[in-house]
Amino acid sequence: ALHEARFLATLSERPAKVALPGPYLLTRTMWMECISDRAYADREALARDVVRVLREELAALLAAGVALVQFDEPVLSEVVFGHARERRTFMCGALGEKLDTPAELAFAERLLAELTDGFPRERLGLHVCRGNWSPDESVALHGDYAPLLPILSRAPVGTLFLELCTPRAGDGRLLAQLPRDKRIGIGAVNQKRPEVETADEICARIGPLVELLGPERVLLNPDCGFATFADNPLASAAIAQRKLAAIVEASAQLRARFSRG
Repeated sequence: ALHEARFLATLSERPAKVALPGPYLLTRTMWMECISDRAYADREALARDVVRVLREELAALLAAGVALVQFDEPVLSEVVFGHARERRTFMCGALGEKLDTPAELAFAERLLAELTDGFPRERLGLHVCRGNWSPDESVALHGDYAPLLPILSRAPVGTLFLELCTPRAGDGRLLAQLPRDKRIGIGAVNQKRPEVETADEICARIGPLVELLGPERVLLNPDCGFATFADNPLASAAIAQRKLAAIVEASAQLRARFSRG
């Protein structure tokens, strides 16, 4: 993504965030028996190369002046919310089987720790959602953040970017249990829906969470990205732009409200 970060720097002097796939996401989705084992002895060997490549890219991005690098680990929600007898489908690929939840969470946590070791936490972020591959909410995963709170609390990053606009994400008040040294990016708009949320609607829903968590900790973001598929995005560029504008307006309103408090 370094070439994209450099291109972005020619368009804006604002701080830039770059999102990369996380090490567990890449390892879990790329390990396929009868294919991956032709090159790697086991999944651990594949994971070592995944971490090495991501560390190299992370170092290059930070050296180029990127303000924050976000790692996407949406498969963590599949680990805790997926059901053993369901077809293991997530995003645009299929996960082969239901694996042991505690072991997989521990594996994901170790990979993230190895990836971020030695890098400044304040410039690192972690994103978790429940799937962004279809506009049909009924086929996406459901479940609140309770089973993910331990791994989110220990994550070696300064900011968590979390899906919260959709009711599938459950009660956002659970996030008050996260350590206070972590900033929390709260999903303010649903990128799957064509209806554009107004700034007033966003403030009405997000305001109580800002008060609960502390305005100095809260950032506003879409639930997930707008461009899941480059050639067939869930939202048009025009709708995405309007939703982002609503987030900007809502953040200004909330900043003014809490600065008075």
